Amino acid sequence: QAVVSDGADSVVFVETESGKFKRRAVRLGRQGKASTEITGGISAGDSVVVEGALLLLNSLDAEG
Repeated sequence: QAVVSDGADSVVFVETESGKFKRRAVRLGRQGKASTEITGGISAGDSVVVEGALLLLNSLDAEG
């Protein structure tokens, strides 16, 4: 799942350079069982993490 909640926002992780990721708050549109529309916060061409986003979020929380 690409979209995760950090408690305040819905976020995705975008790869900024090889192996480096940045948390990005996104605006959500329609949501279905298998998909979620993102209406803002990322741009065409952004490399978004689609598996393991929750692990990235948890590792950031653990780092403080």
